[in-house]
Amino acid sequence: MDPQTSAQQNAGIDRLLLFARFVGQVDYYYCGSKRVAHYASGSWSIDSAGYDLTSAVSLTQDFSWPLPDPAAVCLPVGTAMAGANGRSFVAGATRSGTTYTGPGARLWFSEYERPFLFRMAVRNIDATTPDQLSGGSFALDGQLLQAIVPLGSFSAAPEQLASPVAGSATLQVLTDRNLYQLSGFSATSLSRPLPVAEYGTLSPLSIARSKLGFYWLDERNQIRFYGHQGLQNISASVVDDILAAIPAARMVWVTGACANERFYLGYTPAGSSNTNCLVWSERQDVWESVDTATAGSFEALVPLNDKANDYVKLLRYGISDIYEHEQPGSTGNVALSLAFPAIHFLGNSRINAREMTVWLQQGAYSLTCRRTFDDGSHADGMIDASAGPILLDPAGVGGFGHFVQPSIFGSVPGGVKIRAAHINISAAPSGAMRP
Repeated sequence: MDPQTSAQQNAGIDRLLLFARFVGQVDYYYCGSKRVAHYASGSWSIDSAGYDLTSAVSLTQDFSWPLPDPAAVCLPVGTAMAGANGRSFVAGATRSGTTYTGPGARLWFSEYERPFLFRMAVRNIDATTPDQLSGGSFALDGQLLQAIVPLGSFSAAPEQLASPVAGSATLQVLTDRNLYQLSGFSATSLSRPLPVAEYGTLSPLSIARSKLGFYWLDERNQIRFYGHQGLQNISASVVDDILAAIPAARMVWVTGACANERFYLGYTPAGSSNTNCLVWSERQDVWESVDTATAGSFEALVPLNDKANDYVKLLRYGISDIYEHEQPGSTGNVALSLAFPAIHFLGNSRINAREMTVWLQQGAYSLTCRRTFDDGSHADGMIDASAGPILLDPAGVGGFGHFVQPSIFGSVPGGVKIRAAHINISAAPSGAMRP
């Protein structure tokens, strides 16, 4: 065969593939390959003046590798990618001339079991029958693809039972406006996105998968969760004031991760870098803390399995540093602040808030038990954790209000367990004490 040209070499072509079709066959199948260029001493060179393929390949065909058809394309340039059901999925990028400028509107899926082979339109076997193993694509006009989230165990179609590779039968596709769902592995089913909800995202890095479903910050600055029980808003009227304060230029850098039955959302409270984390407890279904990075800002939250200690470490990745977000068992003191939901009586009754009892791990530290009332006033009591595991703060501390929010705070050794707390309240000015 003729040697490779310098133009082919400069285009990145370094190997020649041979496909053969014998008498009676319809398609060409792979037989072998020959290197046609090599890299040495800092530059690419053409291998030889000509190629003798008889010594390089056999005529034994690999029937699992047919010749790509003329409409085939390589892996598209994109902004998001996922693998499921024997295929690769790519959220294509927007192209302007030779430059890619950001998310696009077309989602590509590869040929079945050929993760790097794509085509724009599904191939037909004949005039009316689509090839269900073909790759294809579809466009969501007027929308920008932001993320692809593979999930497993969602029932949508019988063909999901044959999901071959990743065991993930359903994909959620997020645009800047909406949430869609893809299911199955046939080319026909993958060409039909199913609208799920009118909640998209401008913060694709905020998406985090747990064993229950996935979380994300939507384009309206609300945190959504989607799982087997449907769609939930877990931020409204609780932490949405924090989310509303994130600078618009930093929304794309909001980052999420799941670890140890918690969802963490890293964000920028002000300025130009992520320094804080909102922490959601999947056990309690509550926001349990707002963490502040004590050493440097970060751009991403990444979970890492620590198999030796049966624990998932959460790492904060900065520009030049990596920090562990939590260190179980650390003996250094940490600032503890636990705020409980506000308590209301029906009607306009005032509340008499009295003793607070805390069940905790005994040790050399103290805690402040605070009752905060609707007028902004508060009453504090102190407990000394060295005195025992179940402690009552001073009975004389109390106050009145139309609602009360209990909280506990102080400096405690790392690894200390605060197991439970309760407050005695009654209707004011009289009434039976109620825990």
